[in-house]
Formats: sequence, structure tokens, C-alpha cells
Amino acid sequence: MMHKIIFLDAVDSTNSYLLEHDEPEGTVCASLNQTAGRGRSSRQWIVQPGDSLAFSMHLKEIPANKLMGAQIVAGYAVVESILPWLGARLKWPNDLVYQGKKLAGLLIETRFIGSTIKKAVFGVGIN
Repeated sequence: MMHKIIFLDAVDSTNSYLLEHDEPEGTVCASLNQTAGRGRSSRQWIVQPGDSLAFSMHLKEIPANKLMGAQIVAGYAVVESILPWLGARLKWPNDLVYQGKKLAGLLIETRFIGSTIKKAVFGVGIN
């Protein structure tokens, strides 16, 4: 798998960027300024410079029946690799909490062709 990192000064949404561009599987897009990010239930996830970090990773052709498991694994990976010193924990299904407050969120978006997921993007927003 080829790995590529795209760092943008500003973007509407790191998830949208990867969904709309034909980048290699494993590409990560990050931005310190996200103007139209989304969270669960279509909530806004706006990132202001210096306040938080938004990043997304692009995967292709993940089986639909593995998507929920992939979301759990992704959330656990963020807790264990980025935030372990804080004692943050994963709150089902896609929130990372610390001392009872939301610290980060995870959003998976997909594009289908027929019944096959052709592209999955895992987005993370850390406050």
C-alpha cells in the first residue's frame, strides 16, 4: 500500500477532499482549518487554526459487513496511538472522551458502486 500525506492550510472537509479526489489507498489528508466538516447526525465539525486537528484516511473496497468493525478498530487505534497518555477512552460508537467530555470524534463516510463499498474514508477530529 502506498502512503501519502496531504497537508492543507484550509479545506472544507478532509473527508470530502479524499472522497472527491482519486488518491492512492492509505492517503491521509490533514488540515488545521476545516470550514465545513461534519460529525455524526450531520452536525458541523469546524476546525479553527490552533484549536484542533482534523485528518482523514482513505481506504478502498472494504466489505460492507466489515464497516462497523473497522470503525471500532479505528477508534481504538486513535485512543491507543494518539491519546494514550491522557487516559482517554472510546465511547460507543465514535466518540473519544476524557474526564466525561468529548475530546475527539470519528466519522466514516463511504461511496458505493452497487452493493460494494468502493471507497471508505475514516475522519478524525481532535479538539
